Amino acid sequence: MLYRIIFVLIALILIVLIFLLKINIVIEYSKGGKNNHFEISFFVFKKRFRYEIKDKNEKIDRVDTYYQKIMQNIENSKSFYGKNQEIIKKIMNYLKCRICIEKLEFSAVIGTGNASYTAILTGIAWSVAGILVSILHSFTNVKDKRVEIKPDFTGKKFNLELYCIFKVRIVYIIVIGLMILKHLIKAKAGFLNIRRSITVYK
Repeated sequence: MLYRIIFVLIALILIVLIFLLKINIVIEYSKGGKNNHFEISFFVFKKRFRYEIKDKNEKIDRVDTYYQKIMQNIENSKSFYGKNQEIIKKIMNYLKCRICIEKLEFSAVIGTGNASYTAILTGIAWSVAGILVSILHSFTNVKDKRVEIKPDFTGKKFNLELYCIFKVRIVYIIVIGLMILKHLIKAKAGFLNIRRSITVYK
């Protein structure tokens, strides 16, 4: 009986220590060139766990189509935020002062082949980057930061490079996962209730 109690206590202590353990998460993203690249790495006890996605870069010849595609991506991002604003705010409030960004590097080169379009997109990019950086500073500590956005008036180009290292406890990741799961279940239940209501009134 005593050995069982000791074993349970040791197991509980180990679980608590694992939950309180801080891990390094590295996010790398690049767009442009031959391939689009996204990679996220987790470093736990000096071991690396990596998830990687590679896609072929889409070639667009027409300048107006190129410009419209970028603006469409911006609108899609705004739409996604609008639909998920509640859970995004909850996650940000929860993470406030709970994570530490060790390094943040972001660079972009924008060129559409049209000087006016390039200038407009560069200005929008700087505005968005400024808003995102101010949001980051409002709820976490950013130790090392570099943001660079350049226009390219000589041709069509849209290159992005993102490199971010931050520390977070495993327990926070679990809590965020549960928050997202709860949000998805709630959204699914709401959708099913709407369908039932429509069926009743038919």
